[in-house]
Amino acid sequence: MLHNDLLRNLARYCVTLAFAMPLAANATGGTYLVGPDGVYATIQDAVNQAVTDGGGTIKIEQGFYFESVVIGLSNAATVLNISGSWNQYFSSNLSYLTSGTPTSIVTPDPGSNALYVNASAGELNIQD
Repeated sequence: MLHNDLLRNLARYCVTLAFAMPLAANATGGTYLVGPDGVYATIQDAVNQAVTDGGGTIKIEQGFYFESVVIGLSNAATVLNISGSWNQYFSSNLSYLTSGTPTSIVTPDPGSNALYVNASAGELNIQD
């Protein structure tokens, strides 16, 4: 039980930090806005659409997201960039490094992972 709790908290922490980092420069495809002021209510909906469209950039508005995100990449041409901590206009990234607190947090259901990646091809960027 302690081991599972430790892994769950570590996964939560890693996803929190990852979503607080700025976008990579080599995005292809469209831009998908997630949050109360975006087009998509969930990160999963934006991921699904971006993968269907062949890749793109997902911007996540600051806030809490209670979901488990599954990313499946199987097309070598798919490039998916994910970034969080965006303001309500998606014009400014409120970096974890600047603010000192994570502002886009994914909290999975108990017993689930916050982020699960299944990639046999393609490129996923969650980076500084």
